[in-house]
Amino acid sequence: PVPSFTSAPTWPEDPDIFLKNLGIHVWSDATWKVNQAGAQSYAGFYIFMCGATVDWASVLIKVVCHSSAEAEISAACFAGKRLMFLVKLMRELGLDIVSPTPFFIDNSAAQDLTKKMSATKRTEHFLRWQNYMRWLVNYNHAKVFLVRDADQRADIATKMINLTKFAKMVREITGRSTVSYTHLTLPT
Repeated sequence: PVPSFTSAPTWPEDPDIFLKNLGIHVWSDATWKVNQAGAQSYAGFYIFMCGATVDWASVLIKVVCHSSAEAEISAACFAGKRLMFLVKLMRELGLDIVSPTPFFIDNSAAQDLTKKMSATKRTEHFLRWQNYMRWLVNYNHAKVFLVRDADQRADIATKMINLTKFAKMVREITGRSTVSYTHLTLPT
């Protein structure tokens, strides 16, 4: 199913291309931990195709991120690598996948950073692999859309969320209209 939003973005920009691409789109998110001994951030992503999740991950970012934007860019890089594998596989199978693929993130600074290929004072510390998402955007393999945190589907892979949001995210990720959690024992 095509995501619906209560506010921007207007997506898909071209429903015909979206359908031709089998509805491929990506949600990525990260947590940014600061002021903790050994603080490390987590990245998570979901790749959807034909209304179903076809790839996902929740991983520890093995470098200390200096900002939430750096953590979000790292998450998008992980997702971008998996997406490019999937796109190449689909093309190998004879499907004509058209770029760019929509990426949904909830950090406006990260969205801005994907549009700039050159290093700045704020990004000169980024490692080489963290610039991969910039490459995808600049070479028209990906297009980043900003979403509200409340609409971010990848939150479930990166942070603790309340049971109501958890149920909503599971429904959106699995495509199931009802989800039962009667077997869960919640701490008091």
